Amino acid sequence: MHKKTVAEILLGLFVAVFLAIIYFFACIGIWQMIKTKQTLMMLFLLGSAGYFALISGIISYARYRLPSIPFYILLASVGIVWWLNRKKSLDNSH
Repeated sequence: MHKKTVAEILLGLFVAVFLAIIYFFACIGIWQMIKTKQTLMMLFLLGSAGYFALISGIISYARYRLPSIPFYILLASVGIVWWLNRKKSLDNSH
């Protein structure tokens, strides 16, 4: 039986938190792209990410899904920019 080291556990937690943040803001970015009618760009990014997720196949090796991460990060960047601008507009209104 192989036990994980503290470094492996911390790295796994870091990756899990990073991906949770990316997916959270990607959902916000998708919602904002729908609201601002940028659906063509959103569909391109989702289609590209979906392509890499689907080519991994049934076995689903992580190394084949890895190229889809930049497309999720681009979607997340839309959500992060919206979040930061929203916070600025709240500060300016007071």
